Amino acid sequence: MDSGLLLQLTRAEHPLPADQGKGDRPPRRADVIPLLANQLLHPDRTGRYLVHRGGLRISELLPDGREITRSILHAGSIFTVLDGHEKEADPRRDIYAVERLILMSLSETEIWILPPGP
Repeated sequence: MDSGLLLQLTRAEHPLPADQGKGDRPPRRADVIPLLANQLLHPDRTGRYLVHRGGLRISELLPDGREITRSILHAGSIFTVLDGHEKEADPRRDIYAVERLILMSLSETEIWILPPGP
């Protein structure tokens, strides 16, 4: 495989309060992905993904068969999906190959794929 997708975690201040209400609307041109509890998310395109409501566990499957939880994301957390190659993955920089990850909702969760821009 010559190319793929990479996921980069953002460990910074959360842009939304943790108690963000269900009635809030996503920004114009944002795609909304509703997930049921324990449902898997398969990012298939680049962009900034915002956990608007609920929680998401990101785990990595290692070549030796172990599964390591890399992060538990809550409302306000952002991760970015980038074009790249699996060889560019670097856990020290929180960058992982999407094909090696399991993204699973911890409860009813809503993910927004944010439009390009600041």
